[in-house]
Formats: sequence, structure tokens, C-alpha cells
Amino acid sequence: MKMRLRRLFAVIITAFAAGACTPESIRHLPENLRIPADARLIGQWRAQVLGNQHEATVTAGDDDTLVVALRSATIPSAGVAPWETRHVLSFFDVNGTRVIAEHGPGMVDGNPVYRYATYDVGTDGAVTLRYASQTEFSRYILSLRLQAEIRSHGPVFYDFLMTAYANEILRVLRAVPPARMYDVSFGPFVRQ
Repeated sequence: MKMRLRRLFAVIITAFAAGACTPESIRHLPENLRIPADARLIGQWRAQVLGNQHEATVTAGDDDTLVVALRSATIPSAGVAPWETRHVLSFFDVNGTRVIAEHGPGMVDGNPVYRYATYDVGTDGAVTLRYASQTEFSRYILSLRLQAEIRSHGPVFYDFLMTAYANEILRVLRAVPPARMYDVSFGPFVRQ
């Protein structure tokens, strides 16, 4: 029983930490920066991240997007039911970096939001997503240089929903070097 509680606690903390590190927005990036969807991502994928099993089916969507049906399950002994989500990926070129605006359910209330990411394709074909940094966006929001709604905060962490216009978000993405901006890894996903 004690071990089961520890695992459940670890899963909850891990899920919170992963979600907390990824800022959410009500807007995607400017349309004039759109580029074609990366067809290499189409297919069946699987990953184990922080004790969670993830299976993703990626298909071509409308208007040069990709649609991801993601099925996730936590460590079986934790007793948490699997969950499924749907995400639409639009692709943008930001200073030579291929950026995804992922449209899917938000962590707080489940309402649709955007999250920004880039990705790496390894020599073995495995794909690792790298989401935008909560820390970097927080600097702009807390200094009142980027509009956001503060949903909650603790002593060290602010949970916010960015309400800034697309060009203002783009300004932040361009100002911070990609290695610092995209620092929350998710994967690697391997093709099935």
C-alpha cells in the first residue's frame, strides 16, 4: 500500500511538473510564417515518458496541419485510468527554427489552447518534442511585457494563460535562443 501511494504521488507530481513547465496561449503564431506540415511525422508512434506510456497516431489534417490522437496511460499500479486527447499541429518558421503550434486541451480546464514546441528527429528516426519554456515566458509576463491571465501561483511557480497577440508571442520566441526557449523535452517517440 505504501509503495502504491508513493507511485501515485510520483505520477501526480510528474504530471503537474510536465504541465506546469509548458506555457499555454489562446493564439497561434502569425499565418504569414506558416510552412508545410512535416510528413515525416505521419504514422504510429510510442514513447515512455516519466513512467507514462504514450501512443500517438499522426495523420494529415486540413489546411496543411497534422492531427495527433494521443492515448496515454500512467504506471498501471497507480490505478489511474488511461486518457485520450486530440491535437492539431500547425508548422511555422521562426528565425529558421521549425516551430509547432499545438492546439489541444489545456491542463487547467481542458479548454482548447496552443502550446509551442520544436522537435528533433534522431538518426534512428525517433522524434523528441521540445516545448517552450515556462521560465522564459514568465520573465516577459511578470515584467508586464506580455499579456497573460494569471490562473494561480505559488511561491515559485505562476500558472498563466497567455492572452497576448500572435506578434507579441513571436517577439519572445525570436528574442530567446532556441536552446533556452525550448527546454521541456517530451519523448523520444519511436515509430511502430
